[in-house]
Formats: sequence, C-alpha cells, structure tokens
Amino acid sequence: MEKLSPSEDLLEDVLSFRLSVKFRTSFLCFMNGPLKGLPYEKEHVLVGIPEDSGSDKGSGQERERMTKSPKVRKESKKREREEGRTTEEGGTGRSPSRSEEGNKSKVMKTMTSEIREDTAGIREENKVLRKELATVREEMRGREEKWQAEKADWMKMMKMIEEKMEQREKEERKNHVIITGIGRIRGNIERGVEEWLQRDIGVKVKVKEALKISKDKMMLPKIESREQKKNIMLNKSK
Repeated sequence: MEKLSPSEDLLEDVLSFRLSVKFRTSFLCFMNGPLKGLPYEKEHVLVGIPEDSGSDKGSGQERERMTKSPKVRKESKKREREEGRTTEEGGTGRSPSRSEEGNKSKVMKTMTSEIREDTAGIREENKVLRKELATVREEMRGREEKWQAEKADWMKMMKMIEEKMEQREKEERKNHVIITGIGRIRGNIERGVEEWLQRDIGVKVKVKEALKISKDKMMLPKIESREQKKNIMLNKSK
C-alpha cells in the first residue's frame, strides 16, 4: 500500500472532518424533526470523525485546531443542548394530564358510591332477615309452650287411666277366693269349681274364671260378685 505524504494526509483529514460536520447537521435536523424527544447515543453522532493517530502528531493538531472553530463549537453546543433535553425527557417521563387525573377521580368517586350503595343494601337485607328470624323464634317459642301444655295434659290423662286400671285390678282381686283340696277336675274348670263349691261348701255361686295355682291341690277362682265371695268365706269358716 502506497504511503501518503503529509500534505495528502492533511487533505484527507480535512475532507473527513467536513463529511463529519455535514453528517452531524443532517442528523440533528432529523432528530429535531420526526425523532424529536427520542434518546440516542453519542456514538451515532461521531460516525465519520477520524481517530487520533499516534504516528502523525501534525495531522492530530490540525484536526484539534479545526474542531475549535466557531461553527464547530456552535454545532457542538447545540448537540449538547439536544442531548440534555432528550435525557431529561427520558428520565422524568410524561406527567399525567389534568384530564387523566380528573378521569381517575371520577372513577374513584363512582366506585366509592357503588360500595356505599351495596353496603346500605346489605344492611337493609340484614334488618329484614333479623325480623324474620325473630318472628320464627317467637313462633317456635309459642309452639314449644303449646306442646308443653299438651304434653302435660296427656301425662295427666295417662296417669288417670293408670289409676283406674289399678283400681279395677284391686276390685277384681277382691273377688278372688283361694280353694285348697279341690282335687283334679276333668273338663271345664269353671263348671267343676262351681259344682265343688255347691257340694262341699253349700254355696251356689257363679265362677267367671279359675286359675290353677298348684296341680290338683290349689285353685284361684274369680267369683262373679263380692256378695257371693262373702257367702263362701262365711260357710268355709263353719
């Protein structure tokens, strides 16, 4: 590769610098247009600027002198202002507008109102349910009292019936007579007891029923009336 002379090298640096300035100007115009407010990196602006070379100190000094020109400084300051504004917009973000805050406030008020209405409705329903529960409890209490009264009446009636049954049993037991030594009876027991009483005791009675207490020795007949039983007892003691 052919090595360039210092003058040719300087000319190439100047052309590269002009190309860089032209590119930056076009880029800033584009950023102020469709892409205004969007963040970008500094490396995007520095495309086309030649790097310093350690082998050629003269060309580096020339480029440094040219970058300090008023036009370059103006472009640099403008670029820095654009970068600062872009960074600030990107860092803080867009603040909510008054209309958005108003909409949020309306939504919150609507939700609060709905919650209050629902709560009031629930309270009213609870009141109705409490009244119904109190009514049911009162009915149950009345039924319980009625049932207790009916139960007491039934218990009283059952006790009266039991007393009557016991009294009747006592009366019936009073007509029973114990007979011993009657011997074996063939056929109808009640008829055999009647015949035995008339033959051995001398009393004509009517026997309703008879129960053997021991085989062929003891009998428990039930006499029809207490008067007949009394006659048997009197004649038996003679």
